[in-house]
Amino acid sequence: MFDDRARAPMVLQQGVFDMSQKISRVPGGTTFRLVILALAILGLGLAGCSEDLPTQAPTGSNDSTTGVFHVDSVDDNVNFEFISSKNGDPEDPIEGPFAIRGRNIRYDQENGMLIVDLSVENMGENTFEEGVTLTFMSLLPEGVTVLNPDNNETGNGAAINFEFDNDDGQWTPGEESLLRETHFGVAEGTSIGFVARLDTGTGSGLGSIGGMVWNDENGDGIMDEGEAGVEGAMLELSAEGMEAATTMSAADGTYSFDDLASGFYMVVKKPTEGMVPTTSPRIYVILVAEDGTVSSFLAANFGCMKDSGGGGKASIGGFVFNDLNGNKVMDEGEPGLSGIAVDLSGDATASVMSDTTGAYAFAELVMGSYEVTSTGPDGFVPTTGPVLMVKIETADQVVDNAHLGWMDEGTGGGSAVIKGVVWNDLNGDGKKTEDEPGIEGLTVDLVGDATATMVTAADGSFAFLELTAGSYKVTSIGPEGWVATTGESIDVILTTDDEVFNSAAFGWMDEGTGGGKATIKGVVFNDLNGNKVMDEGEPGIEGIQVDLSGDATATAMSDSSGAYWFNELVVGSYVATCSAVDGFVSTTGTELTIKIDTVDQVVDNAHFGWMDEGTGGGKATIGGIVFNDLNGNKVQDEGELGLEGLQVALNGTASLMTTTGADG
Repeated sequence: MFDDRARAPMVLQQGVFDMSQKISRVPGGTTFRLVILALAILGLGLAGCSEDLPTQAPTGSNDSTTGVFHVDSVDDNVNFEFISSKNGDPEDPIEGPFAIRGRNIRYDQENGMLIVDLSVENMGENTFEEGVTLTFMSLLPEGVTVLNPDNNETGNGAAINFEFDNDDGQWTPGEESLLRETHFGVAEGTSIGFVARLDTGTGSGLGSIGGMVWNDENGDGIMDEGEAGVEGAMLELSAEGMEAATTMSAADGTYSFDDLASGFYMVVKKPTEGMVPTTSPRIYVILVAEDGTVSSFLAANFGCMKDSGGGGKASIGGFVFNDLNGNKVMDEGEPGLSGIAVDLSGDATASVMSDTTGAYAFAELVMGSYEVTSTGPDGFVPTTGPVLMVKIETADQVVDNAHLGWMDEGTGGGSAVIKGVVWNDLNGDGKKTEDEPGIEGLTVDLVGDATATMVTAADGSFAFLELTAGSYKVTSIGPEGWVATTGESIDVILTTDDEVFNSAAFGWMDEGTGGGKATIKGVVFNDLNGNKVMDEGEPGIEGIQVDLSGDATATAMSDSSGAYWFNELVVGSYVATCSAVDGFVSTTGTELTIKIDTVDQVVDNAHFGWMDEGTGGGKATIGGIVFNDLNGNKVQDEGELGLEGLQVALNGTASLMTTTGADG
């Protein structure tokens, strides 16, 4: 299922995209990745482009799968052309040459966009399966967008599909696609660039996830011109209920996982010897199915740079301080606490002691997630939490405000206590059992007549001490990728200064990468007798859109049996809305309000009935308005507004159901 050579990508190498320049091929060269620099102004040339681009193959390049380009000045101001030889997986390359052409380049000042008519031609001797897609893996500078993509991405990952004059399903030698008008959102006069890849055989109905592992030489997390791909990096794809699949990046750094169904996936780049990450090593991707075709995402890119020996350039630091007023902020005049142990864990581990000013620091860190923990002085309680969660997102990021506040426990105003536990609710029933462990290191916030933050202990317990009588709200912040099974907040009222409230319990359940296990499903059906019930023999209606809103949003189309479904839902409230069926009237109402109470609940009766309006026996109409009768006089007076979204039932000779509109 995960043959990464099933549709080998063509990834274009360096070139220039300009109204006064043309690209041609030079024998030999670098890995086959094309960075296209574009000018958004007609008639403006690129001085010195041919000198800026490589003209010789670098040491160790593979001529059998590479190509390189240089710039020749031409008189044509409206067209460009890139020609390539072959590329892709070295064991199964796409054999060319291919031409990618841009025609009628112009700038739309009114809408602020560069417009290019793109096409591709198979200039070689081989035939490929149609379904030809160009994916923009990296758009430069930051902020450039593709305004009319054929998928849901407008930045990195935006894709355009090419169509052909015939419908034989084959991209034959000499065949050129139809022109595809492409709009780039960019200010007039701005130079833009992109890294792109070309994939064939993308019309199978199944999706792909892919991208590039590149050498981010300057460590900025952006795929810049001249930064080459990294060969031999291991990528792992996983999803709930499937065995993890792995692949290695090709000579040009590209990779792909193909033949994927719709769903929620995680791509992980495994550590590469001698390299440190400059982007997150994990990317989450949702593939959506529409009209029987699964979308693809081909810009799951990972940056890494050569390890300089220190392990990284990022740092985390701050102060351990005496939070005299307990406000969790290091205010002027609040002294540092010296000699306090501070520990670092996560993607690196280390320990330091705060100096005479209370300062501490951890240096030479790589991108990743970290926990900073301190053990306060005897007789002190934490105000900021003894554990801070810190995320390093760039290779040279400096975090200098990871302050750890402690307050003398003798400064509290009372002896009341709110305590409880945060636990792993393995069965998702919202009740803690003996075999369900606590979760360590999670943040719990207290607001109300006092504010404080705690981090759960090894057994998941927490306690807020020295409180006075008053009203409070306790909120648990769960682990990333988990869902609450009990609710995330609890309101607590303490009636005395020495009351102990010990039942602030919060359950969380790991939903893997799926987000939840609950399901809402039903059938859009032809309610032949208009009784609002799907009776035996009443057929489904295919191709009707059903939208889900509330604690999750999604869209589904009814299949050939009329069935639709929404999977991987979490506990919460939802509204399912059925689009109108031409020539039919609703018998059940077009909206259903649904509540998911447990993490694995299945609601399988969210049916929508429709009745052919021709079966009603006539053309008569009954209508009216549902309104807010403010004075109760049974008359809609001026200023009394209609009520939207209420169901109105008709019984008698015909039985129907409808929902009031925005005006009631």
